[in-house]
Amino acid sequence: MTAIAIATVSCDLAFVACTGVYFEKTAQGDVKLPHRPQGLHNRGRVRDTAPHMPIPFASPAVEQAFVAFPSAPRKRLLAIRELIFSMAADTDGVGTLTETLKWGAPAYLTQQSHSGSTVRLGCPKTPPGSCALYFNCNTDLVDTFRSLFPEGLQFEGNRAIVLAPDTPMDKQALALCIRAALTYYCDRKKIKRQRTTAD
Repeated sequence: MTAIAIATVSCDLAFVACTGVYFEKTAQGDVKLPHRPQGLHNRGRVRDTAPHMPIPFASPAVEQAFVAFPSAPRKRLLAIRELIFSMAADTDGVGTLTETLKWGAPAYLTQQSHSGSTVRLGCPKTPPGSCALYFNCNTDLVDTFRSLFPEGLQFEGNRAIVLAPDTPMDKQALALCIRAALTYYCDRKKIKRQRTTAD
């Protein structure tokens, strides 16, 4: 069973069970995120907030890793970093993130809660000027993202979402993917408990 279970709610509305996010498909097949029926707390929304101070880097080494990125992808990666922290803060059970370096690249771990799988940021060699979110290739996260967003996102094998320089950044889709990674192990435990209860 994949980490993200999709249950049909109506002909045009579906629910991503592990993230608590509803998404709606338009007639053209585009995914509109997020959607919450009235009366349900709106988790997963990328909120419009007033200008705020950037989140401090965990260490000078992490800051230097961002400085080392080329200018154009660096701006996107910093925006994705903010999105990762925002989704962690808005998601029950994730707790405080650990920002560190893995293989010389910024990485985000749920060491406090052990709720999720590591998300790492970087710049792939191709296409030039692109940036990427890397996930554990031993999980089914990227395969699941590919099934959810076959047209809206670009992927590298079973380990990365790649953002080409000429492609708009879909923050709503990325928010769902980030949330799924940050809750990956938490939700697998829930599925296991449900199976045990059913047995």
